[in-house]
Parts: sequence; structure tokens; C-alpha cells
Amino acid sequence: MSTRFRGRDVTEPVGRAVAFWGYRWCAPIAAALHDHDRFSTLLSATGISRNALSRTLARLEALGIMVRNTGYGHPLRPEYALTDYGKIVSAECRALLGRIRPSERDIILKKWSMPCICVARPDGSSFTDIRRTLPAITPRALSLAIGDLTSGEIIDVRRTSARSHASYHLTDRALVYRNAGLAINGQINRFLAV
Repeated sequence: MSTRFRGRDVTEPVGRAVAFWGYRWCAPIAAALHDHDRFSTLLSATGISRNALSRTLARLEALGIMVRNTGYGHPLRPEYALTDYGKIVSAECRALLGRIRPSERDIILKKWSMPCICVARPDGSSFTDIRRTLPAITPRALSLAIGDLTSGEIIDVRRTSARSHASYHLTDRALVYRNAGLAINGQINRFLAV
């Protein structure tokens, strides 16, 4: 998928999947939906707050990853089921979460972390390159994301001299996350493009 930026076509590895990464809990809840189909069991399995779970489920439903069944009984106990495409996304999310070190989990699941990892080139990207490829990100949000990823040693900052611009390079750990993130992005973008 590509987007127009200042008159040029720019490859955008994140594309419409930015709507998925915009909620910190989308990947963990999509993964948990593989084993849990009730609101209460999702709460227990993930430790998420009720409001955050409600918002995340609404986002996953809007993205076509899961559907809500009104359920049965009195009071009604709704159930949540993955769509066929959602089962693929859930499997990819489980693979990603299985690779994330516990110490890196909070950094990786922040709003712009995975989009930045997915668009950064393994051989290095400038701030402008990343910003251009993620048109929805603000400079401040990008600075914060890069700061988090750098402090977590997921991205290395390199300069050829004291006056040169920084170049952001993915570490070996980031490459593992990047591959998993690109797989998730590909599924979401393929589905949303239809």
C-alpha cells in the first residue's frame, strides 16, 4: 500500500493497520480471544480495565477482527468470536506476544512503537524518513516513541559526527518484532482494502 506525501508515492508498511496499533490492548485482546469468549474471562486473562476492554472490543469489531454475539441467559451474557480473518490476526498476535520479553512489553505495545519499528529500515532511517512514512504521527509523538524504543535498546541511535543527523537502526530484537508486526499489518491491510 502506498500513500501520497508531498507529491510522491511512499511505501507505507503500516497502512490502515495504524488503527489497530492505536489501542495498546488490541494485540493482547486479539490474542486472548483465541481462548476466551466472555467479557469476564477476557478481564481475568489480561488484567485490563473494564472501560479499556469495552473500547478495545469495539475497535476490534470495527476492524472486522471479531463479532459480538448478544449471548443468552438473563441477564444476557454476550460472547465474542473471532472472524475467519480475525483468527489469522489472533495467531499473528500470539506469535508477536510470545516473542516480546516481559521487560519490553510496555514499550512495544505503546501506540506508535510497532508502527515505528515496522517502517524503520534495518540499515537505518532518519527521523524525517520515519515521519514521512507515518503521516498520521506528530513530531512529538515520534520523538517520544523513538525515545522509548532507544531507552529499551530496541533501536540504536547512530551519528557519523557530532553535527550529523541521527540515524535510527533496528536491533536484532527489533527485527523479530518487525517481522511479526509486518505480518499483522499485512493481514489487517488486506482485509480493510476489500
